Amino acid sequence: MANEMAGTAFYATWTTSAATVTLNTDYRNFSYSPSISFIDAAAGADTAPTRLGYMTDGEANCSFLMLNNMASADIVSFNEGTIGTLVWGEAGTTAGKPKVTLPAISQGLQRGATYNDVVILTASWLQNGTRVIGTF
Repeated sequence: MANEMAGTAFYATWTTSAATVTLNTDYRNFSYSPSISFIDAAAGADTAPTRLGYMTDGEANCSFLMLNNMASADIVSFNEGTIGTLVWGEAGTTAGKPKVTLPAISQGLQRGATYNDVVILTASWLQNGTRVIGTF
C-alpha cells in the first residue's frame, strides 16, 4: 500500500486570456468524465446497432473553497462562455508525472453559502478541443 497517492498531490490550473487561477490549493473535489459521440452504421438486415466512434468530448468539474483573498478577476475568469485551458495532474507536478491539458469552455460558477460553514464554489467546463495526456 505504499505506492498509492493521496489527493493532496493534486494540481490544477484554469488559464484564460485574463488570468490563471490555481485550483488545487483549496479544492474539495475534481472530476473529469470523457465521452464520445457515435455514428450509426447499421444498415439493411442488421439486427443490432453498429457504431463508429466519431468525436471525443468530456466535462470537468471542480469544487473549491472561496477564500477571503479571492480576487474578483479570479471569479470573472469562470464566467460562462469563457474559453481557456484546464491543466491538471492527480499525482502533482514532479517531472515525469501524468499531466492532462484540456482546451475548455467554462459553464459558469455555481455559488452557494451555508450558514455557519465555508462557502463552496463549483466550476464546470466542457471540452473545447483535443485532450492531451502528457507529463510534467
